[in-house]
Amino acid sequence: MSGEYAAEVGLFFTDRLAARRNWRADAYRLAVTGTTPEGWMARWGEAAGTDDARSWDVACHRAAQMRDSLADGDGGWWDDWAAVLTPWGCDLAAIDVPARLLHGAGDRAVPVVHGRWLAAHVPGIVAQIVESEDHTNIEHNHRHAAYSWLSGLA
Repeated sequence: MSGEYAAEVGLFFTDRLAARRNWRADAYRLAVTGTTPEGWMARWGEAAGTDDARSWDVACHRAAQMRDSLADGDGGWWDDWAAVLTPWGCDLAAIDVPARLLHGAGDRAVPVVHGRWLAAHVPGIVAQIVESEDHTNIEHNHRHAAYSWLSGLA
């Protein structure tokens, strides 16, 4: 976790109103570039266009998602982030249904330590930490395997 992100998490627990103001400013800055395909390509930097997960088509899709998600403001993003940082209201050790976790070890948005923690606390979880992948390409590269796994549960 970057120092900046760790400070944001700390602020969430010490001054929720200040954290909310920061979140809103961050959401606005992200919206400036995240609502255009060019913005996504720039965000990916040298990795842009190097794989299917960072293609122009995906950049167009992500930009459309961003525009839709911000159409009514950043409240949904804030709620999602708050849900990550606060108790979920369930005992992870009590999960008794099939669970699968895919996490890219190179993920800079969600540190891999989070995936490893979940893998250690959910009984029977099938966890796969992929060293060569990150936040952007893990889902894209494993979606067919994930759908096959889900289909097998039906």
